[in-house]
Amino acid sequence: MAGEHSVVYGKPAIILPIDKFSEVKIGEMGEISLPATLRVARRAGEMGEMGEIRVINTEKDKQGLVKFTVKNFLQEFKIKNPPALQIEINSDIPVGQGFGSSAAVITAMVKGLADFFSVGVDPYVDPSVFLDFCISCENLIHKKSSGADIYACWFGKPLWFRKEGENLKLFREIGKLGELREMWENIFLIDTGRPVESTGEMVAIAAKLKNSRPNFFERQINKIEKSTIQILNTFTSNCYHDLDHDSRTERLAEESLSKIEKCLEKIGVVSEKTKNFMKDLRVRGIPAKICGAGGCAKGSGVAIVFTEKKQELEEIVKAYKFQTLDVKLAI
Repeated sequence: MAGEHSVVYGKPAIILPIDKFSEVKIGEMGEISLPATLRVARRAGEMGEMGEIRVINTEKDKQGLVKFTVKNFLQEFKIKNPPALQIEINSDIPVGQGFGSSAAVITAMVKGLADFFSVGVDPYVDPSVFLDFCISCENLIHKKSSGADIYACWFGKPLWFRKEGENLKLFREIGKLGELREMWENIFLIDTGRPVESTGEMVAIAAKLKNSRPNFFERQINKIEKSTIQILNTFTSNCYHDLDHDSRTERLAEESLSKIEKCLEKIGVVSEKTKNFMKDLRVRGIPAKICGAGGCAKGSGVAIVFTEKKQELEEIVKAYKFQTLDVKLAI
């Protein structure tokens, strides 16, 4: 929800789970029912060669990631003589929209593999070794993953996350979940279009600005940090549940969203069309920001909007030919 890009550089992020999921099924070759197209391709009685991996029912751009994760898991956790594996991945998470679809696939894979191979450390008791491994896999795509999406997918709870270093991540669950549910009634997720750039490319754009204009870049991520903390204070405020008596708290949360968006625009991770969309929202007093890595050529992924002006929002979304997504908070 807040802290995009700045979280890569040690600033905090707020991460909220949604009701979209990745499901993984792992079995020895032949244990999982194959689609007809794959059954035809197989010879009768074929069970696969030792160490072979077959992936079915997943997006094409996740095939390489799944196989990479499996092969490195076998090596990292010293799995000897693995059988031929058949892996089925089903996901309803939009790809490339800022929802952490890659992190969800990776964590589902690692939890499934740990269970299938009965790896010594229980992933539900002491997950640190698995979390670090998941982040190393995500770096394949994002080049410099903060680990925030991995932690959010692993625990499935609203989290306050900060990367203190490569080997140290701090996180805690955000309390007052009742207030989060209440706040979600006025939160909308808008699809501004799938970015043509990958997450790794968007991280590289921010890094390039950091190297060329370090002072300017530092000011922007410091502002993002300050606004992210303000949103956290909104969530944890004892009186936030009564909006009539705490309009100032609500207003600060709204202002924080808009401030973060302006910083992300200055960093260069928001497209011109999305900038104009955000400007039209602000003119009408509707705070919003993009979520995830963004996109600067065409679409910028999903935008989060906080407003009671539903009709006005619908009119603007329609004018830009964007789409309101049917997504709920999974808490």
